[in-house]
Amino acid sequence: MALTERSVLDAMEPRWKARGYTLIREPAESQVPAFFGGFRPDAIAVGRDPSLLIEVQRPGSEVTDYKLAKLQELLKGRNDWRLEVLYAASESPVVEAVATEWIESTLLSATQLSAQNPRAAFLLAWAAFQATLKRRFPTEARGPISASLLALLDAGEIGQDAHRQLLDLSRKRNALAHGQLDVPIDDEDVSTIVDLAGRIASDNPPL
Repeated sequence: MALTERSVLDAMEPRWKARGYTLIREPAESQVPAFFGGFRPDAIAVGRDPSLLIEVQRPGSEVTDYKLAKLQELLKGRNDWRLEVLYAASESPVVEAVATEWIESTLLSATQLSAQNPRAAFLLAWAAFQATLKRRFPTEARGPISASLLALLDAGEIGQDAHRQLLDLSRKRNALAHGQLDVPIDDEDVSTIVDLAGRIASDNPPL
């Protein structure tokens, strides 16, 4: 298992453990159910229902939505297993928590800029969003953004539909930040991030 995969799982393991799961990395054939066939996930988490099938998407990987669709099909109709996908970051910069005032002013700037330049506004809003996640989930925030998004889902602060939407927006952010300048970004994308970041920030006391 690559270092990036281990760091992603390390970031999430305390949360799974707190929920009563035992994490098994690179499980052997005897540790996975027969319906998996020849598939071996990066990890599984067992010990309570539903068990978790965990896949880590790697930087530069050719793993596509096709594979994820196949995994979803594998678990279709099953209430005893759930797919959890984590996205490994290519870089893990050291980022300290910032004061609420910085988050609020950045969200305001993003809102004001949105009509004129939605792409720039989206990047600003996403930076503020990640700052709120750093305050709300400091352990998970040391890993990839997908770890923090799962923490939001597990905490009941977002639902499954919002979780999927945020994963899509995360991919848009990554594409835009790495030079895909024609990625479609609109006011609704910006407002989604601004509204959620603002709510999370208001629920946490100032530093």
